[in-house]
Amino acid sequence: MKLVSFEWIDSSSTYGWNKPEKDETVVIRTVGWLVNRTPKTLTISSSQSKYGKFLDQINVPRFAVRNYRVLKEVAD
Repeated sequence: MKLVSFEWIDSSSTYGWNKPEKDETVVIRTVGWLVNRTPKTLTISSSQSKYGKFLDQINVPRFAVRNYRVLKEVAD
């Protein structure tokens, strides 16, 4: 199992009536256990149980990911 870190580009939004704003995105920094890595997505989790289940998974599109690093590898 791999503990990974990466940044990814996310959408941003406003609430209510607003003046037009610049086109802006948000850079998110994420650290977690790599659950799955496909050509389209990275799936990570905050925790894994001893029964192999994962908590709070997030799927991030690979095209939005930058600065991917493996921080640590541990045996399952």
